[in-house]
Amino acid sequence: MGVKNKKIVAIIGFSRSGKDICGDVFIGNGYKRVAFADKVKEDFINLPRNRFKLGFNNGKFHMGLTLQELEENKHLYRKEIIEFAERKRVDEPYYWVDKVKDKIEGYENIVITDLRRLPEIEYLESLKSKGYEVNYINVIRPLNNGGMFDMDGETSKTILWCEYNNLFSVRILNASSVEELIKTTNLVIQDLKL
Repeated sequence: MGVKNKKIVAIIGFSRSGKDICGDVFIGNGYKRVAFADKVKEDFINLPRNRFKLGFNNGKFHMGLTLQELEENKHLYRKEIIEFAERKRVDEPYYWVDKVKDKIEGYENIVITDLRRLPEIEYLESLKSKGYEVNYINVIRPLNNGGMFDMDGETSKTILWCEYNNLFSVRILNASSVEELIKTTNLVIQDLKL
């Protein structure tokens, strides 16, 4: 498959909007998953300050935090992970983009399940000039009272930037069940011929 046939689907939305469920549907349709946060988590668990963080683990002394333990206890580390990622971005805005470039450019068709920052979009936009097809999908999940879930400031800026620049190929409203979200995502794949 030549570069001009490679497709990138970048999903953007607030926490708990349904991005991972949509991503799973794309994976079921032959896409490879890439997430900027995966590399953040890998680097985070290798920080010296995370040694002995959990103390004892089933009676054995724990020599470090594993990815599985981090995922299972994400709520305990979320703030530290975000601070770690942001510190790296201050020094180098493309730090996390550079960490996953090989995966993004190496796979046939990919779905990015955690698009959140403008440098990530700038990088993806630069791939268009190389022949990549890039589609941006905004997943929206309203609360029962009409509000939104966990609105993050940087994600808000990125969504507004995409909106202003007409980048969204489609918006998926996740206002019902998981089954309905899966069905809608499959329809999007068919409609966009992804």
